Amino acid sequence: IGPMGCGGCGPMMGGGGGEVAGKIFVRGLPDSMADEDLSSYFSCYGSIVDCKVMAGRGFGFVTFANPQSADAALRGKNEIEGARLSVKMADGLKGPKMSSPY
Repeated sequence: IGPMGCGGCGPMMGGGGGEVAGKIFVRGLPDSMADEDLSSYFSCYGSIVDCKVMAGRGFGFVTFANPQSADAALRGKNEIEGARLSVKMADGLKGPKMSSPY
Protein backbone atom coordinates (compact mmCIF):
# COMPACT_ATOMS: atom_id res chain seq x y z
CA ILE A 1 0.00 0.00 0.00
CA GLY A 2 2.04 2.90 -1.29
CA PRO A 3 2.50 6.13 0.64
CA MET A 4 0.81 9.14 -0.95
CA GLY A 5 3.79 11.46 -0.67
CA CYS A 6 3.31 11.85 3.06
CA GLY A 7 5.41 9.38 4.96
CA GLY A 8 4.44 5.74 4.88
CA CYS A 9 3.15 3.99 7.97
CA GLY A 10 -0.32 4.99 9.13
CA PRO A 11 -0.44 7.13 12.28
CA MET A 12 -3.44 5.15 13.56
CA MET A 13 -1.20 2.23 14.52
CA GLY A 14 0.54 4.43 17.06
CA GLY A 15 3.95 3.66 18.43
CA GLY A 16 6.14 4.40 21.40
CA GLY A 17 4.30 6.30 24.11
CA GLY A 18 1.14 6.92 22.12
CA GLU A 19 1.66 10.67 22.18
CA VAL A 20 2.86 12.60 19.15
CA ALA A 21 3.91 16.12 20.10
CA GLY A 22 3.64 17.58 16.60
CA LYS A 23 0.33 16.05 15.55
CA ILE A 24 -2.69 18.24 14.84
CA PHE A 25 -6.34 17.50 14.10
CA VAL A 26 -7.92 19.56 11.30
CA ARG A 27 -11.70 19.85 10.88
CA GLY A 28 -13.67 21.63 8.16
CA LEU A 29 -11.88 20.18 5.12
CA PRO A 30 -13.65 20.21 1.75
CA ASP A 31 -14.71 16.80 0.39
CA SER A 32 -12.30 17.21 -2.52
CA MET A 33 -9.29 17.41 -0.19
CA ALA A 34 -6.63 14.69 -0.60
CA ASP A 35 -3.64 13.80 1.60
CA GLU A 36 -1.28 15.65 -0.75
CA ASP A 37 -3.45 18.80 -0.65
CA LEU A 38 -3.50 18.83 3.14
CA SER A 39 0.25 18.26 3.28
CA SER A 40 1.03 21.05 0.83
CA TYR A 41 -1.33 23.47 2.61
CA PHE A 42 0.27 22.97 6.04
CA SER A 43 3.86 22.63 4.77
CA CYS A 44 4.24 26.41 5.12
CA TYR A 45 4.45 25.85 8.90
CA GLY A 46 7.28 23.30 8.72
CA SER A 47 8.38 19.83 7.71
CA ILE A 48 5.57 17.26 7.69
CA VAL A 49 6.27 13.62 8.47
CA ASP A 50 2.73 12.30 7.96
CA CYS A 51 -0.74 13.44 7.02
CA LYS A 52 -4.06 11.73 6.48
CA VAL A 53 -7.39 13.03 5.23
CA MET A 54 -10.40 11.02 6.33
CA ALA A 55 -12.07 11.00 2.91
CA GLY A 56 -15.63 12.30 2.85
CA ARG A 57 -15.64 12.98 6.60
CA GLY A 58 -14.31 16.55 6.54
CA PHE A 59 -11.33 16.10 8.83
CA GLY A 60 -7.75 14.89 8.88
CA PHE A 61 -4.47 14.75 10.75
CA VAL A 62 -1.09 16.34 10.10
CA THR A 63 2.07 15.31 11.93
CA PHE A 64 4.94 17.80 11.90
CA ALA A 65 8.56 16.84 12.45
CA ASN A 66 8.82 19.67 14.97
CA PRO A 67 6.28 20.47 17.74
CA GLN A 68 6.89 24.21 17.19
CA SER A 69 5.54 23.82 13.65
CA ALA A 70 2.33 22.34 15.05
CA ASP A 71 2.11 25.23 17.49
CA ALA A 72 2.44 27.71 14.62
CA ALA A 73 -0.31 25.90 12.69
CA LEU A 74 -2.60 26.18 15.74
CA ARG A 75 -2.08 29.93 15.85
CA GLY A 76 -2.42 30.48 12.11
CA LYS A 77 -5.56 31.69 10.38
CA ASN A 78 -6.30 28.60 8.32
CA GLU A 79 -8.84 28.75 5.51
CA ILE A 80 -9.40 26.58 2.47
CA GLU A 81 -11.77 27.65 -0.31
CA GLY A 82 -13.08 30.41 1.94
CA ALA A 83 -13.99 28.03 4.77
CA ARG A 84 -12.30 28.44 8.14
CA LEU A 85 -10.60 25.31 9.45
CA SER A 86 -10.67 24.17 13.06
CA VAL A 87 -7.14 23.17 14.09
CA LYS A 88 -6.38 21.49 17.45
CA MET A 89 -3.69 19.32 18.97
CA ALA A 90 -4.49 15.70 18.15
CA ASP A 91 -3.06 14.18 21.32
CA GLY A 92 -6.16 15.23 23.25
CA LEU A 93 -8.26 12.81 21.20
CA LYS A 94 -6.61 9.59 22.31
CA GLY A 95 -3.76 10.51 24.56
CA PRO A 96 -2.01 8.26 27.06
CA LYS A 97 -4.44 9.19 29.88
CA MET A 98 -7.31 7.37 28.20
CA SER A 99 -5.34 4.09 27.79
CA SER A 100 -7.91 2.78 25.34
CA PRO A 101 -7.31 -0.80 24.17
CA TYR A 102 -7.57 0.32 20.56
